[in-house]
Amino acid sequence: MVRSRVLGLSVGSATVAAALVEGTSLHWAGAATYSELTDLSEVIARLAGEAGKPVKRVRVGLARDVVQVRTVRPAPPLKARDVTRYVDLEGARLFRKNGAPLVVSGALVTVTKTERALWAAAATEPLLKAIVDGCTQAGMTIEAMAPSAETLPAALDIPLGATEVVVPNGSTTETLSLGVGGVWQSRWTRGLRERTGTWVAALGKANGDSPTVAPAYAAGIRLPALSLLPDGHRAARRRLDRRRFAAIASAGALLWALAGAVYLGRLEATHSRATTLLQAFRGAADSALEARRNLNQGRATLAMIAAARANRSRTLLLLAGLTTALSDSVTLVALQVTADRTVRITGLAPRATQALAQVGRVPDLTDAVFDGAVAHEVVAGVGGRDRFTIVARLVHP
Repeated sequence: MVRSRVLGLSVGSATVAAALVEGTSLHWAGAATYSELTDLSEVIARLAGEAGKPVKRVRVGLARDVVQVRTVRPAPPLKARDVTRYVDLEGARLFRKNGAPLVVSGALVTVTKTERALWAAAATEPLLKAIVDGCTQAGMTIEAMAPSAETLPAALDIPLGATEVVVPNGSTTETLSLGVGGVWQSRWTRGLRERTGTWVAALGKANGDSPTVAPAYAAGIRLPALSLLPDGHRAARRRLDRRRFAAIASAGALLWALAGAVYLGRLEATHSRATTLLQAFRGAADSALEARRNLNQGRATLAMIAAARANRSRTLLLLAGLTTALSDSVTLVALQVTADRTVRITGLAPRATQALAQVGRVPDLTDAVFDGAVAHEVVAGVGGRDRFTIVARLVHP
């Protein structure tokens, strides 16, 4: 919980309020007065010591009597990174110096879906330096410093859809205009008006002093868009951020290098072990591969023998069937069996039609027909014979 512990400060022209918060819970609140800026640093350090718990982070809200706020609506056509420079250049027109150098800040706030406003603020540099010195003396790091007007709505339960928040304080009233992006205008008037909404439940611990504690509590639980940190402090924070970034980048590079070294080491170890195992099992692997090749060759030889045996058996069975079916007077001249199971029989017979009928009775043959015309010939020593060619189909492959 130490990491989420924040001290919220609200600094006015003569008073300082402090609130120790963790998340949105209020654990302690206190207030003190000061008369000179030389006393402000001591007051802040004393309040931090009275918080009762060690705290390293602080967020500061500046009361309406020590900060100037201005609104330009609609906002000039600026990019977000150019807003602070624009406010700095237009500072003489926007703010009163009153004989002291000013620290200015600005932000673009979305008022409606189609309109933005320039929300700007300024505070005297001596006041801000006194606040920074007090926080530094207490060993705290300032995370934010901005007008309390920007964060004050966080201390109120505001009705849904409200576009204005009225906050009375003493003999004055501050009216805050709310847009889609948050507070974009603050109007400070004399006299008292009825407050908008009620204080959040956490401020119930303030023992009836909620108006005084609320700005400090709101500063502690919400980060603002504006930043009124002095230039020297901003430069120091930029240097610190650069050092942190360099340290994180160096640590990341070191971790990447370490991870690469570990990966290469494991890869080298795996390669070495795999090479050793391959060397150890090379003889067995070669023998296994040779046995596998011999086995494949043996299987191919057996398959070839089986195919030849099956084809030979079918041919012999066909010859046996033809020998049985054909009469002794029929002479076979040629027998051809093609790959598509077509059987072509050429022969001589006293009557070709009788031979066709006999071939049709062979069990393994079907669709027997003459292939071409039947020719009558005279065979020496035998007499007249019909030369025929019969085409049939082998039933079984």
